[in-house]
Amino acid sequence: MFKHWLIRWILVFLVIGVLSVSTYFLTAANIVPSGKAGEGAGTIGSYAVSSIQYVLDTNDPRNIDQVTLTLNAAAATVKVKVVSSSANWYTCTLLSGFNWGCATTSPQVTAANAVSGGQLRVIAVQ
Repeated sequence: MFKHWLIRWILVFLVIGVLSVSTYFLTAANIVPSGKAGEGAGTIGSYAVSSIQYVLDTNDPRNIDQVTLTLNAAAATVKVKVVSSSANWYTCTLLSGFNWGCATTSPQVTAANAVSGGQLRVIAVQ
């Protein structure tokens, strides 16, 4: 009887050991690639935003048609938010190098909204 009890405990410890080692190897294989990501203004998550320009509509200068900016490194995705109380994020297009243009026409950003509730926010992801 003692022999059966001992064998059962040994089997339990072996199973626990195998599960522990398996769990370690599964989690040790999770490798997150290095990269950049940031959100905010100024220097953010290894990105620095500079040369910000608001391009007014030539027919109606009360409207902002585009925001252009320069990052200090390459990015795959860039979005901007011009009015802090708005839920609208505008997708940017790579113009050249690290320069991005963000159309703000759908929905249209007005200069009045940008001044009264403006807070340019930039999200950039490598």
